[in-house]
Amino acid sequence: MQILVVEDEPRLAEAIAQILKEKKYMVDIANDGRDGFDLAVSGAYDCIIPDVNHGDSTAIAFEKLFGNHSSRPHG
Repeated sequence: MQILVVEDEPRLAEAIAQILKEKKYMVDIANDGRDGFDLAVSGAYDCIIPDVNHGDSTAIAFEKLFGNHSSRPHG
């Protein structure tokens, strides 16, 4: 499974990636929303983990692209 982590905090991005890699996932990191969005639209990813608190509206851009199909709890 190929996973994209979009996270602007390098230490957090690396920690998330390391955990996923230990579970044998293939992981790419995008350090900002623009790069993440460009990679996401390539269609190469089975799972995308966006930074929902990102300052450049990453979460909004991903929701517009993919719809609100998040498994994140609402409310």
